[in-house]
Amino acid sequence: MCESCASPDDDEALPSFSITPALVGVMRDIEADLPGRRVSEEAWQVFFGAESGGIGWGDLERIARSREAAALFLSLAGDHNWTTR
Repeated sequence: MCESCASPDDDEALPSFSITPALVGVMRDIEADLPGRRVSEEAWQVFFGAESGGIGWGDLERIARSREAAALFLSLAGDHNWTTR
């Protein structure tokens, strides 16, 4: 995010999750079950940093929701191999 859009409080307001294989798997499963158009493989690769490019707002929103839900799911399932920074 550019400095024009970012606020000094943004980092404190939103949780930041370490990306682990378990989290990625659950994220993708949750995203696949959401109604609507699925996130493309290219968008996933850009999100995880394997490719460069842009991600559409709709795809980014689906990925973010999936990430939050996956972190909650793993937390409730007792899988603490991922961490919240």
